[in-house]
Amino acid sequence: MKQLNNDEMQAVSGAGLISLAAGMLGEGIGIVIDAAFGGKGSFATDLGRNIGKGIGVVLETGLNLFSSIMNIFRK
Repeated sequence: MKQLNNDEMQAVSGAGLISLAAGMLGEGIGIVIDAAFGGKGSFATDLGRNIGKGIGVVLETGLNLFSSIMNIFRK
């Protein structure tokens, strides 16, 4: 069985820089929305974080796929 390196682990888990940054951006937007509606709940904060992470994972997956295809043609 192959042991994954750090980059491969991040690609599999979706814990790359883009998904983290997008999650933080979404969380920040959610915090503003929660504050605008009284700041009693965290629904928009959680929703924004999850949507941001989801978008980030999609972008990272696309970039990783593109990078993998380019590596095939370089060989």
